[in-house]
Amino acid sequence: MRTPVRRHVSAGGVIFRAQEGLPEVALIGTRQGSVWGLPKGTVEPGEDPEVTARREVREETGLDGAVVAPLGSVQYWFYEKGIRARVHKTVHFYLLEYTGGRPADHDQEVEEVRWVLLPEAHARLSHENERHVLQRAWALLHMRVPGTPAPPAEEEDAGPGGAAEDSGAAADSPR
Repeated sequence: MRTPVRRHVSAGGVIFRAQEGLPEVALIGTRQGSVWGLPKGTVEPGEDPEVTARREVREETGLDGAVVAPLGSVQYWFYEKGIRARVHKTVHFYLLEYTGGRPADHDQEVEEVRWVLLPEAHARLSHENERHVLQRAWALLHMRVPGTPAPPAEEEDAGPGGAAEDSGAAADSPR
C-alpha cells in the first residue's frame, strides 16, 4: 500500500526594524532554544497568504508588521506520524516592516522571540531553506535601509528550482 500524500500551504514572514540604522529581524525559538526559525503557519480556507503571514507573525512573535514585499516560497517534504502521510509543504514568505507590538506577547507554541542583527540571524537559523529566504530579505533591506551591509553570497543550490523551491526536512509539524 502506498503512503498517502497531503498538500499543506503556509505563510510567514521576515519582520524587521532599523535600530540605529542597522536592520534587526525577529526570530522564534522552540525546543528549548535549540531550533530557531521564521514565524509561519497554516493558510486558513479562503485566506490570502499575505494576510496569513501578518497574522502568523503577530501570533508567534507578538509583533505587528506591514507587508513590504513578497520573498518567494519554499517547498519541502516531511512525514507526519499523526496522519501517517507524506506531506508536501509550500510556505509563502513576505518581508514585513515592524509597526508595533511586544515580543513578550508571543503565543505558547513559541518559547522565545529575539530581535537579532542580520548576520546573527543568518547564522542562527536552523533550516537552510529559511536562510535562503532571509538572504532575499537581506538583499531588499540592503537597497532599502541605508548602511545595511550587502548579504553574503548565496550558496549554490544543487536541487532543481534553486532557492525559491528549497527542499529538505525543515519541520515535523504542519505549521
